[in-house]
Amino acid sequence: MVHAGPKSAGGISTMVERQMRNWELSREQGAKAACREPTCRQVRYYLAISRECGCGAEEIADHIAERTGFQKFDKEILDFMVKRDDVRRRLYETLDDQTIGWIEDVLSSLCFGPAVNEKEYFHRLSHAVLAVCHNTHAIIIGRGANFILPRQCGLAVRLVAPTNYRLDAFAKRMGLDLKTAKGQMEQIDHHRSQFIENHFGKYAYDPRRYDLVLNVSQLSQEAVVKLIVETMKIKAGDDLKLPVETAG
Repeated sequence: MVHAGPKSAGGISTMVERQMRNWELSREQGAKAACREPTCRQVRYYLAISRECGCGAEEIADHIAERTGFQKFDKEILDFMVKRDDVRRRLYETLDDQTIGWIEDVLSSLCFGPAVNEKEYFHRLSHAVLAVCHNTHAIIIGRGANFILPRQCGLAVRLVAPTNYRLDAFAKRMGLDLKTAKGQMEQIDHHRSQFIENHFGKYAYDPRRYDLVLNVSQLSQEAVVKLIVETMKIKAGDDLKLPVETAG
C-alpha cells in the first residue's frame, strides 16, 4: 500500500514500482472496477482530501487507509509519477482504449486557469490522478483532485482549523519556533491556494466545492477518521464494501 510517512526518492520509487506491477497484473487478469453507475465505471470510489496546513491530513489519511484498504497518494508520490517518463508510460499502459478515451474527454472538459506555462505539468498531473483512480481505490491528498475527478464517484473533504491550533501543531511537528512556523505555514497555504486558482481558476476555500468540511480543532483525530469513513459509506451506498481488497 502507498501510505508511508516521510519518504526518500528511493522509497517513493520502490512504492511506485510495486504499485505499477500490481496494476499491470490486474489488467492482465482482466480486473474491473466495481462501481455500478455508468459515469463511475472508469474510476473506483476515491477520497480527495483538501486541507489547511497544520490540520494533520497525512496522519488522518494514514488511519483511513488502514481501515478502508484505500491507497494514499500525496504530492510527493504524484509528482514522482508525473515527472518520470518511464513511470508515466507504464501508468498509461495499465489503461485500455476505452479508459484512455474517457480520460481524454475529461481532460478536454477541464477549465484551465491562467498558468499557461504550467499546462503540460497540469495535464500530466490530471492524467495521472484519473489513471490512479481507475486502477485503485485511492486517497488523494491535495493537488486539486476534487476538481479533476468525477464528483459523484467519490468523497471530497476539506480539513480546516483556527490559525492558532494549526500553528501549534505545525511548529511541534516541524520542530520550529512559532514565528518561523507561522511564516512557513502561511507560505504553504498561499502556494496551495494559488495552485488551485492558477490551474482551475477557482477559489480553493469555497465550501461548496466539498462534500464535507471538518474543523479538526473541535474533534479528536479518531472522530475525524470515523466521520470521513462513515460519510464515504453513506455517499457510496451499496457500491462500496469496506475494507476493499487490495493487491500486494
